[in-house]
Amino acid sequence: MFFLASLTLPLLGIFLARIHVGGLSQIVLQSVSLAPEAARQASTTNLLMLMWAPLFIVLLMLLPPAVAETVPRDQQLGVRELLNSLPLTPETYLGGKLLSLWVSLLAGIVVVLFVVGAVWWFAIGPFDLGIYLQLLALGAFPVAALNSGLSLLLAANQPNRRRAIFVGVVFCIFCLFTLALSVKPNSNSLSEWLWKLLNTSHTALFTYFLWGWTGAASSVVKIATWADVVWDLGIGFAQLVTVGLIAWGWMRWRDASQ
Repeated sequence: MFFLASLTLPLLGIFLARIHVGGLSQIVLQSVSLAPEAARQASTTNLLMLMWAPLFIVLLMLLPPAVAETVPRDQQLGVRELLNSLPLTPETYLGGKLLSLWVSLLAGIVVVLFVVGAVWWFAIGPFDLGIYLQLLALGAFPVAALNSGLSLLLAANQPNRRRAIFVGVVFCIFCLFTLALSVKPNSNSLSEWLWKLLNTSHTALFTYFLWGWTGAASSVVKIATWADVVWDLGIGFAQLVTVGLIAWGWMRWRDASQ
């Protein structure tokens, strides 16, 4: 369902915009006053606007509840008791769960971006492949990996799948809340830096791949720069490590007390 939603929304946008965007691209390509690079940038801008926004919302809102039950499901199905009888440490168990989740997510995102990119290339026209690959490597997969990892770890010690899904839903609501607050410019530098430490919506990645890579600026929406992207990735990794250490410590304490 997750990958179907990720694929359906951008493809629907491409087909709805094919006439208008395709005509615009052809006009730019045929213009003697503009270089082909300008047409390619125009096509890339339209592609990312139709692709990145719906994919980002899917990764932010649908993915965390879907993966939150990963660890409690083992316990509810009785698999956890079998694993406890093996020489398997909590860190190995959690690491294996994260790794398998990330591999499957990476494979699915690559398929989604390949299909959407191929459809756009043949239906609308060429686009900047470099920025599209950056979207995969530094946009889509980091958001998926960080938010799915946080959701999995936050719900790792819940007693059942229902409680775990509830944790995932609460995490989604928090992400949506931080996204709504973070897109607005903030003149208070201290509160802005403190907010970045708690922000799990990865607003910098969202605004950079939507507008920031073109050098655009706005007085209404805070558009990220490349430095903001690097900072966002670093903070996301730190959040993941912190929550992972807490989940690991709680799991070790629970196993030792049983």
